[in-house]
Amino acid sequence: ACTAPHDCNVPGCPGPVNKRRIEAFEEMLAALTKIATAPEGAYSRDKEQYLKNVIAWCQETAEAAIAKAQGGAA
Repeated sequence: ACTAPHDCNVPGCPGPVNKRRIEAFEEMLAALTKIATAPEGAYSRDKEQYLKNVIAWCQETAEAAIAKAQGGAA
């Protein structure tokens, strides 16, 4: 089916768009997993700075994933 995630050069085919969206989703899930599974000891010395770093990293990851899903550079 043309909607299945794939690469092709057919104008208007939804397959490449769907592939980019799935890839972007996997990157976003990885970012969220990193936050959810961060060991408490990782930020025990400077929790505020650690959280700022994680938030900045997640924002960068989200922006890259969104750009990728929309067909821009990753």
